[in-house]
Amino acid sequence: MAGFVCSRVPGAFRRGSGRTCLHWRPPIQARLHISILAEGKSKFPWLEEGFREYEKRLSPYAQLHQLWVRDTPSLVRRTRQQRTAERVLALDASRGKSCTSEEFARLVFDELERGGSRITFVIGGATGLPEQVLSEAHHVLSLSSLTFTHQMVRLILIEQVYRAIEIRRHSPYHK
Repeated sequence: MAGFVCSRVPGAFRRGSGRTCLHWRPPIQARLHISILAEGKSKFPWLEEGFREYEKRLSPYAQLHQLWVRDTPSLVRRTRQQRTAERVLALDASRGKSCTSEEFARLVFDELERGGSRITFVIGGATGLPEQVLSEAHHVLSLSSLTFTHQMVRLILIEQVYRAIEIRRHSPYHK
């Protein structure tokens, strides 16, 4: 069987002549299930429009679920429910681990593999995430050291999830 040339390193092969490209990753085969659990509600139509755009871009690869809860006790309860079936990643600007887009992509796909193609991101409300949610999460991440509204974090997060998929696909979107 002929080898496939790596798109990032000319002359490196994925399969074939025994040479292996270090950049090659298996294609996205399973349909991913990504949930975003957030406290509060969305107030701004322009943010919803941006969210829908990335939701549309993600649709060939992932099914996206938005889960809204009314208050902190509901957020804690729903996080525990989600944790039983899938991997949970909490987003907290001050206590979360910062990472590059490439590190984020690697972490997301590692967690998707562990969680059977299912992952939930938890976003806190105005007061952040309660300690119970942070302790239930498999990872605590920070998208930035800056503070954003939870509505804006949803949009930033979904863009980073889309970017992670594009990094995995080696598309020019990330460059």
